[in-house]
Amino acid sequence: MIQKNFKSTGLDVWLNRVHPEERDRIWQTFENCIKCGENLCMEYRFRRMDESYAG
Repeated sequence: MIQKNFKSTGLDVWLNRVHPEERDRIWQTFENCIKCGENLCMEYRFRRMDESYAG
């Protein structure tokens, strides 16, 4: 489940543009990297201004 305690950081804007089917995976990967101090490298679909997804 995605935690919504990041609204003040702008991460909510970024995460809401990630494809809905990938949001949980992306958020879990992001949180794990922060906790472990690892570099973040991942691929995902991102919503464009025309509402289509690129990935």
